Amino acid sequence: SGVKELVENAVDSGATKIDIVIEKSGAKLIKIVDNGCGIDEDQIEIAFSRHATSKITNFKDLDTLTSFGFRGEALPSIASVSRLRMVSRTRDSDSGTEIIYEGGVLQSKKPIAASFGTTIEVADIFFNTPARRKFLKSETTESRYLSRTATALAISNFQIGFNADLDGRRMLSLVSGQTLTERVTSALGEKSKFVSVSGQLGPVRLEGSIGSPENIRNNRNGQFLFINGRFIASASLSHAWMSGYGELIPRGMYPVGALLLSIDPTDVDVNVHPSKTEVRLSREREVYDAVRKLISESLRQ
Repeated sequence: SGVKELVENAVDSGATKIDIVIEKSGAKLIKIVDNGCGIDEDQIEIAFSRHATSKITNFKDLDTLTSFGFRGEALPSIASVSRLRMVSRTRDSDSGTEIIYEGGVLQSKKPIAASFGTTIEVADIFFNTPARRKFLKSETTESRYLSRTATALAISNFQIGFNADLDGRRMLSLVSGQTLTERVTSALGEKSKFVSVSGQLGPVRLEGSIGSPENIRNNRNGQFLFINGRFIASASLSHAWMSGYGELIPRGMYPVGALLLSIDPTDVDVNVHPSKTEVRLSREREVYDAVRKLISESLRQ
């Protein structure tokens, strides 16, 4: 969740390149580097205040969300349970600003030489809440979660360059300016065959790159679903994806790929769960039918 929130902040900042560095499955270090707009020196401390956000200006904005972040919870929450260091510099500033928090308490804030953009380092997460740290999964399991999260973020933001290192191993190396098909192929398997899906039907504009019927797995780990750029989990839409293949794949097997749905924000409620991975759709049946039909037509062609 921490990696997801911090990378989404980097995307919201207009970054064209994002680097992710993870050590000991995030327990030792989570580091995110972007070349986005940066944070002004006089606002950087405010960014760590609860419910402070630059992404909405009034309550009505919640009905038409276009940014990933909007609650102003991630930075203060992460800072409260870690040793956090942020360095940020805007384009019109002569230098950057470094701010350090430990357990949610401000330790220092000072000018520093820095590149444009923001670097955030989250070290020793849950160091001050050992009971919470005890409930972390094994390193292997946490690494699997991190890998899937990083892959999802890279696919949905396919025009942004991504590098991701996990315990010294290069997990992702993706150049900027790719098409969706190029990004899916790079992220999910260079040798796999993918079919492009594109079209408008009812309330949905769909763009996707899905595996051909022989490009299947025995689990859903290769499936990535997005609504308005946001990585989501939806049993209903996963079922629609499967239904689009009809009898082309055997029971118990699942296709791979990515589907990016664009839906009017007023028809989507992303404020269902703190993780924002669950959504409610006001026209779910129509969305289901549109996804199934568009996939079926693309495969038939």
